[in-house]
Amino acid sequence: MARGFDILIGVGLGLGLCALIALLWSLLLQPGSPTRSDQAARYQNQTSATENNNAQNQRIAENQQGRAAQHQSATDEATKEQESGETAALARYTWWLMLFTGVLAIATIILAISTIGLWRYAGEQARDHQKADRRE
Repeated sequence: MARGFDILIGVGLGLGLCALIALLWSLLLQPGSPTRSDQAARYQNQTSATENNNAQNQRIAENQQGRAAQHQSATDEATKEQESGETAALARYTWWLMLFTGVLAIATIILAISTIGLWRYAGEQARDHQKADRRE
């Protein structure tokens, strides 16, 4: 009886761990958090905006030859900083997704082991019950 109770506790702890992880995950990804598709769309919009800025910069360069080199380098630096910030956000999101997936994999393995233990325990109980019926 104690072994079956231990197995049930293990299953309960595994399910509780999964529920806790799901709760923490939902808190980390608040409704306003960007998704991967949102980030990709924002990146495309910013890329087209950057292309538009570059075209505008070329027109300015044609009008102001002396200041064109300085202006272009400043625009390029701002674009690089913006892209590196987006890359960092995507990397952070991917890291949290990897961590969550790993925790789910571990919880699944724990639940599988608990299920196998319960299956074996149920077999033992069935054999014990059959032996008790034969004695009577």
